[in-house]
Amino acid sequence: MPKIVDVFQKKTEIMHQAALVFAEKGYYDATLLDVAHRCGMGRTTLYQYFANKEELFTFVLDHVLQGLLADMQFSSDADVDAYKKLQLVFWRLGQRFHEDKHLLMVVTEAKPLVRHGNEDIWQRILAFRRSATEILTRLLTEGMDTGQFVAVDSQSMAATLYLLLESLVVHLAVTEESALASHLANLDFFLNSLRR
Repeated sequence: MPKIVDVFQKKTEIMHQAALVFAEKGYYDATLLDVAHRCGMGRTTLYQYFANKEELFTFVLDHVLQGLLADMQFSSDADVDAYKKLQLVFWRLGQRFHEDKHLLMVVTEAKPLVRHGNEDIWQRILAFRRSATEILTRLLTEGMDTGQFVAVDSQSMAATLYLLLESLVVHLAVTEESALASHLANLDFFLNSLRR
């Protein structure tokens, strides 16, 4: 009797191993053979799930970005005030990257692909940025509507918060230091300036 394989589950298993390979070697130095070895399979078997390295990387990147948005959405839906929700957004994302640094490296590996003209990756990053900024805008508006925050241009401030978040992510990716709590405290200092 032939073995029945759950294709999505197998692709997900491959994706987790591929994220580690991309984090260790970078996109350009990683090969599908590296990923296949990490997965304990032959390269031809890997081709049954992904046509090429770019398709695999895109699958990994989508997973990472969707996970980040899910964390942001979960934090923004918490049953606390807008200020606490913003704190949760930063804390959850910081904690995720602190614990799973290889995921962070995948995000930073997307940048060279964009510089080399990969329009598909660029559109995915822009879509993520728009969604993340919309969540932050909603939280800022909620805080202003409830009198918790001073009046600000919520879209402009959301863009600034996103840039701070992106800067934190890049910093955590390229440094060995693990002063996450200190960085989050500094972000909290900034968020406090929004309070009435």
